[in-house]
Amino acid sequence: TTYNDTTHKAPKQDSPYSGEGSSGTGNKSRRGWTRFLPWMAGLIAIPSAYTAYSVLYGVDEEDRLIQNDDTQALYRTKSTPDLLFSLAILKLCSIQTLVHYGPKALGFLESIHLSAPAYWVVKKTFFKNFCAGTTMAETTALVESLNKESIGVILDYAVEAANGGKEQWDSVAENIVRTIELSSKNNDLAFSCLKVSGLTSYSLLERLSANIEIVTVLEKGGHASQVGGLQPLTPEEQEELQQLEHRLHKICQAASHHGVPLLIDAEQTWYQPAIDNLVISLSRRYNTSRPLVYNTYQMYRKDTLRRLHHDIDEARARGYLLGVKLVRGAYMTSERERAASMGRPDPIQDTLADTHNAYYQGLELTLDNLFLSGPGGQGNKDKDIKLPAVKGAKAPSPAKRGVTGLMVGSHNENSILRAVDQVRSRNIDPRDRSVQFAQLYGMGDHLTLHLAHEGQRVFKYVPYGPIEYVMPYLFRRMQENTGFLGSTSAKERALLRAELRRRAGVAPSSLPSPSPSPASPSSPSSVSEKK
Repeated sequence: TTYNDTTHKAPKQDSPYSGEGSSGTGNKSRRGWTRFLPWMAGLIAIPSAYTAYSVLYGVDEEDRLIQNDDTQALYRTKSTPDLLFSLAILKLCSIQTLVHYGPKALGFLESIHLSAPAYWVVKKTFFKNFCAGTTMAETTALVESLNKESIGVILDYAVEAANGGKEQWDSVAENIVRTIELSSKNNDLAFSCLKVSGLTSYSLLERLSANIEIVTVLEKGGHASQVGGLQPLTPEEQEELQQLEHRLHKICQAASHHGVPLLIDAEQTWYQPAIDNLVISLSRRYNTSRPLVYNTYQMYRKDTLRRLHHDIDEARARGYLLGVKLVRGAYMTSERERAASMGRPDPIQDTLADTHNAYYQGLELTLDNLFLSGPGGQGNKDKDIKLPAVKGAKAPSPAKRGVTGLMVGSHNENSILRAVDQVRSRNIDPRDRSVQFAQLYGMGDHLTLHLAHEGQRVFKYVPYGPIEYVMPYLFRRMQENTGFLGSTSAKERALLRAELRRRAGVAPSSLPSPSPSPASPSSPSSVSEKK
């Protein structure tokens, strides 16, 4: 199928970074900006040259993080220029000053109509590393390349259009449907995804969520004075809600028709109750023969584990399947700032260890209630899958079989290794379509490649879209890579350096001995857990 992407781009809207309109693509911003070409080329060439030199001859504390990793096998399908480029971008992302002031600098350039040169640099660097392209047609080669390595793809039209209107929300929905159609060419290695806030206004989601919380408190015997009164939707909001539901059903019908499961992203706590209710409603309708619609559970929230228990019980009682995407969470700073400003309890786990514990409990709970769909995707809710026995394997009780599908969304090596061990200990076929792993494109490639080599179902989350509207996504990815020594991104940089040195025939730089560690890098206890 050939797609004409020029007819499906997002309608023009105000730039995400200023009130000046989308000056990143306007004539004013292009006027005379070519004089910046030498400067822009230097921004790319200088870091690349420095990276190449430091790879071959530098000493980096991060090199302590690897010991016996077989980088030759890990990166056997990657070219040397690709490895060097990835290392340069990840190293830039580790510079906190750049990450902190990047959005502000771009906003300033927008205000003086000079965003075009900045977007040119971003497109050649960060955008290239973390996104597949600006249009769907540009994603095709990457999708085929990943599929050849037995890596699935989660195509994401990453336009965050919550400040748009009906026309823009309809356009986003159409693009999501088209990603599903494209993905259906190899639906065994495909997921799609969406953010509900890309299909409607933040104000509607917040109003719905506030009312849901009020009803929840009252149902538990609370008093109205604790939460205030219900705020009925205006006629305009009721119409907007109906349009949102129509868009969601249109997307889910396409996903069902083409056999492409759909991941629905989690968002902030003041929008999430509305999103949860919408996803449960969709699950009741579309999750009948297999988990098709997946909700996202952010385990850094104190209430998520309880909600996961409740949703599993509800799915079993009502006879539908529950798709579960487990993540740690992505909005910690804004969550805590808002809670503090409103005098509310902090919704985030008190410690990092608490988040890890909640994640692992959620992982075991979901696997204990797993729906075994089989490699071909055909449900066998009431049958046992015959696999070679694993010593000490834990078999789920018949009463609990057949409820959940699992997507392990993590760049945390400990979590991934633990999940793989849990899958093996339960005699679950790694090809079963009810269990899979996912990492973001441009991040955690060593984890993705290792899982693929081990025969696990693993996917890359691959965003695309007009660069000026994908910038919020890019800045979040940069922030997630500003890690500390021992983080997943730090280890990835060390692995890339080691493989580049091996290919160049340069011996590893001399480093002090690493601090004592109770386990090797392949052991779950050897890698610091950041995310």
